[in-house]
Amino acid sequence: MTSRINQQTENTFIAQVNELDAGIRELKTGVQFTEAKLYEYSSGNAYDLTGSLGASAGSNQVLALLLVTATSVDASSFLSAFTPELWIPNTSTSYHDTLVSNYQITYNKIITDDITKTQYWYQISARNAVSASIFYFKAHIYATVPVSVAYARLI
Repeated sequence: MTSRINQQTENTFIAQVNELDAGIRELKTGVQFTEAKLYEYSSGNAYDLTGSLGASAGSNQVLALLLVTATSVDASSFLSAFTPELWIPNTSTSYHDTLVSNYQITYNKIITDDITKTQYWYQISARNAVSASIFYFKAHIYATVPVSVAYARLI
């Protein structure tokens, strides 16, 4: 016979999974609900992170690795989407990877076991030889709850 003592941790986890499942079902029900449910984090006209990019004599050198962390304001589980915005003055306009430019950009979501936060990594690499430059970066986070966003540069 199995005892039900000390199952509060498991019950909390199950409740959080059920909450996420309900959120997914609601998001799939239609555009009107999605527009009402999603919160957008954006810092307006300002960039959130700036820095320098070193020169690269060749290709495939990582110039910067950024980490964007979105955390639920009310400590609840949530779903999110990430849209980065990068400006490198040497590229004249907001950066868009045309697959033939001097800079290669890759990014993706980091899978974590903390359902109250989500992280994205963003990498700027040299596709060809480049001179030293600077960059301006911001992220737009779309989430099912209000979030706060923190930025860190790892490289």
